[in-house]
Amino acid sequence: RLNSTVLKSLVAAGRYNITVAYEADKVLLSTPALAKDIKVRGQELKDEVIFTIYVPQYTIINEVGKDGMSSAEAKGVN
Repeated sequence: RLNSTVLKSLVAAGRYNITVAYEADKVLLSTPALAKDIKVRGQELKDEVIFTIYVPQYTIINEVGKDGMSSAEAKGVN
């Protein structure tokens, strides 16, 4: 477990920033800094981050896995 000071430092350094990209009819969310390995007190940090994303009712969500990381892909339905 991390103490609050270490967690605040990781947040301030941008470890959990989300980037948004638009590709055709898709919105792609990613957290590129999570792909970097870091050590805290000599041990590799194993992050577990859970996002809650609210989308319109008639939206298809596809989870796309890549290198052990996950992202969400949302597409509106008429």
